Amino acid sequence: MGDKIIKKPIVVVGAGLTGLVVAHELIKKGLSVIVIEKENQVGGLGRTLNYNGMKFDIGPHRFYSNNEEIVDYIYQILGSNLKEIKRSSLIYCQGRYFNWPLSFIDIFNLRFKTLFLILRDFVFNIKIVSIEPEVNYASYIKDRYGKTIYNIFFKNLSDKFLSCSADKIHWIWAKAGIEKAVIDERIYSRNLKDVALMLFRSKKFTKNYFYPINGVGMFADTLMSLIKDKGGVIKTSEEVIDIEIKDKQLTKVILKNEAILPSQVIWTAPLTILARILNYKELKLIYHPLQVFFLLFEEQDLLKKFQWCYYSDKNISFHRLSIPSCFSSNLAMPGKASIIIERSYDKSDEYSLSPLELKEKILNDLKEIRVVNKTAQIQDILIKRIDNAYPVYTLDFVEKKDDFLDYLKVFKNIKLAGRQGLFWYNNMDECIENALEVAEGINPLI
Repeated sequence: MGDKIIKKPIVVVGAGLTGLVVAHELIKKGLSVIVIEKENQVGGLGRTLNYNGMKFDIGPHRFYSNNEEIVDYIYQILGSNLKEIKRSSLIYCQGRYFNWPLSFIDIFNLRFKTLFLILRDFVFNIKIVSIEPEVNYASYIKDRYGKTIYNIFFKNLSDKFLSCSADKIHWIWAKAGIEKAVIDERIYSRNLKDVALMLFRSKKFTKNYFYPINGVGMFADTLMSLIKDKGGVIKTSEEVIDIEIKDKQLTKVILKNEAILPSQVIWTAPLTILARILNYKELKLIYHPLQVFFLLFEEQDLLKKFQWCYYSDKNISFHRLSIPSCFSSNLAMPGKASIIIERSYDKSDEYSLSPLELKEKILNDLKEIRVVNKTAQIQDILIKRIDNAYPVYTLDFVEKKDDFLDYLKVFKNIKLAGRQGLFWYNNMDECIENALEVAEGINPLI
């Protein structure tokens, strides 16, 4: 560590959406703020990569909130750079595509045997009334949607998405995942009865979503500019390597080449990193990494037009696919088409499949699921590993998390926020809302 010491700013660890919104709000209060970000680019999972003339989000994102305050805030940041888009989300199951949320017409796309089994579940097995929380992801889905829907879609998707069996995942993950997929609070999908009623409602849910014209990363980049313009400091490619504590206060945040004497620390990075730095007993919370493939094709090769789709078939090598140009035409070059593939990062791939073999497997899968035509070839490819992408809700995650949060209560000047800092599977609007609440609770007189 060098000799440089910075005194009494508020230190925000992590420049994802939550960290940037917190920093922006604190700067507006006239407070001194330093943001520390490990990556060389701000935005976290909400950043946009530029690669050979194409723009790729780290997985698909779009803004939506039932809270008008959050919508207003997003507009304040992006203004005319925000466009309204209609939802276009699908699920792929048993070789067929279905709208999500399901529509009436999707009934006729089901195989007859599958439809019969779902109806049987509905009549005989589904718990229609409110029930106590279940033990795990598997029981939660089976009790509310039936064994058929669980077996043909949710079971395989859970195995692929988290590299973990559904009976080892907490029921809260199932509840949160369904809410994240639906988003609109006017659409109820608590059980198979809700899904059935949704199919037959005459009212259509057509409320639009919001998307920045040049990629979701515009939101983070604009916040960064606003923070810097008001005197805030953002240090990228930097990380906290140690923290000194005195009298139950975090008194020094130590970086690679300098130290900061903070008045307050807002922690939005993974809890496991904080636990290690504070010499807490090993915190066995799991953040799951992703492997993201950014693929370039000729525009004429693309057969499908949707924003994103989930693939539960275990023979398909990825669990989600998105098409950037369906969010904004600015993300693609003329005559070109881009596709984003997300798959669970599995270390065994490093030993079982070469990059060329994995590329060929993905291309064959894209042809099999009719996203590109049979003669399509990948023109260019970028592969990124995204660490700490998703908190994994194991059966005992609540107890592990609560134990660590209790331990942190003795420290007077640290607050946790965001997806990583709260070990919270959330959407972008929830990140923003959480950040605004955290910033509001910090006294400008510190």
